[in-house]
Amino acid sequence: MAATRNFCAAVLGTAVAVAVLTGCGGDTDAGGAPIVVPAATTAETGAFAGESADQIFSKAEEAMDSVTAVTVDVVLSDDEGDAHITAALTASGKCAASLENDGEDPVQVIGIHDAYYLKADASYWEDQDDSHGDVLARAFAGKWVRLPAQEQEADDLDQFCKLDSLLASVEEGDEVTGKDAPASRYGRAVVPLHERDDDGTTNTVYVAADGTPYILGLVSTDGGGSLRFSDFGKAPRISAPPAKDTVDLSSVGSDAPHLSV
Repeated sequence: MAATRNFCAAVLGTAVAVAVLTGCGGDTDAGGAPIVVPAATTAETGAFAGESADQIFSKAEEAMDSVTAVTVDVVLSDDEGDAHITAALTASGKCAASLENDGEDPVQVIGIHDAYYLKADASYWEDQDDSHGDVLARAFAGKWVRLPAQEQEADDLDQFCKLDSLLASVEEGDEVTGKDAPASRYGRAVVPLHERDDDGTTNTVYVAADGTPYILGLVSTDGGGSLRFSDFGKAPRISAPPAKDTVDLSSVGSDAPHLSV
């Protein structure tokens, strides 16, 4: 597995954009002389009718901030290939995730509050260090490895394994620029919103138009990736790996790598 990839950077830095169309009409009187008529407008109907994109997004943020558990599915595409992350998270600080890069064997991650455990095959560990990859593979392949809390990879994992960090990445720092007419996506009625971030990247955010106005998904308009939320409020059963199957990253001494997940 190519271990130098930051799996979530391409999607979690994204934001959202759009136009509302109005119609206008003309007519003639019975004698054929043109008359001036007021521009016609098409009244909005359905969910969020008459509300601005900012107002809708504010409701979506409020709904997401109340979520106690959720599953997120992230797909990334860039020059390094394709990556896929699936993670089930709880507001209480638990996470179970699978990270797959270009179809290779996935890396499994369990997060319990501030502790992270990672399990990967031998090829992942061999890729971590050109000089000592074989040592790491023998020590860690197929085992749950507890990561030191102070290591940078723990901060990286927070981006998609901590619910508050993930939601902040989706909700904050971007300009909501518009909305589209209600549509259907993910088998649900949605209102598409559009955002733009500081570097000009644009994305579409899909807000549920039936029931609670959760953010159901985000799609990058440049094809860079997508994110989808599901299983709102369905708390997964997550616990730390058995002690007999767990080793500490520092157990290989000076050969312990600085991981890149």
